[in-house]
Amino acid sequence: MLRLLFMPYVAIEVICAYFFISEYGFLPLVLEVIATAVLGMFFMFQVGFFQLISRIVFLKPSDVFGVLGMPIGGFFLFIPGVATDVLGVVVIIFALFSNLKNQPLKKEREGEYYSYRRESRETKEEDGEIIDVEVVEEERKYK
Repeated sequence: MLRLLFMPYVAIEVICAYFFISEYGFLPLVLEVIATAVLGMFFMFQVGFFQLISRIVFLKPSDVFGVLGMPIGGFFLFIPGVATDVLGVVVIIFALFSNLKNQPLKKEREGEYYSYRRESRETKEEDGEIIDVEVVEEERKYK
């Protein structure tokens, strides 16, 4: 099954590389591959690539452009080739819009104008417990 998918992938990458080289040259292609590999590593490990591997069993189609969109897009950017770089950028853009859409906006009234503030899950009200801490210093005797 993978052989059937690998040959069309290689053909598409060769065609895209040919058009890229004919338009911009060979050195920009090499620089593009290196730059997108570094950027792909950043996106993969920003969310956690190992988290992606552990969640791959429970992967739903909505997660590809949602929570796991950044590491999947980073993986596509990491693979050398122009076509996979374009696919990786598209997945990352959809993931960014999906993540921005799912964050709630909170309105605060300030004078006559409204300001919008993003409310994260960590900033919700906590218990308000006070923990009393006492620091005890002891003298050490060296022999």
